[in-house]
Order: sequence, then C-alpha cells, then structure tokens
Amino acid sequence: MRRDTGAKAPVALADLAATIPKMLETIQSDMYQRALAEYNAHIKEVTQWEDFVPTLDKKCIAVIPWCEREACEDDIKERSSRAS
Repeated sequence: MRRDTGAKAPVALADLAATIPKMLETIQSDMYQRALAEYNAHIKEVTQWEDFVPTLDKKCIAVIPWCEREACEDDIKERSSRAS
C-alpha cells in the first residue's frame, strides 16, 4: 500500500526487487509535484504597494518585481510590520 495515496497494488514476491525501487521513485516524484504546486499556488506577484500587505495577510509569498535592493527590503519590512 502506498502511504502517500493509500492505493493498494499487489506485487508478486519475485517482482519486489524491480517493483519497489520504481514505486519509490514514483512516490517521491508525485509528492514533490504536489508540494511544488502547493508552493507555486501561494506565490503572488505584487506590483502595487496597496496590494502587498493584503497579499501577505492571505498567507501568500508576495514577489515584488520593482525592488531588489537591501534598503528597499528593509523599508518593506518596516512598512508592512513583518520584520524577521
């Protein structure tokens, strides 16, 4: 039984050595793809300051394309009250 999906698939003892490694690769790939999709669903590009804090309040990661300097990052942390 797959612990990630609960799916059951009988495997003959003679086939275990070949089947299990393939199944583990499939499980890892499936779990990674689900986690990546969940992560990407929470990334939002914000182009206006008035959208920034509401985006954070929705538990999303706000990507700010206009700011790549440390001083800008510090200003955003201060203005949004999300200093780490």
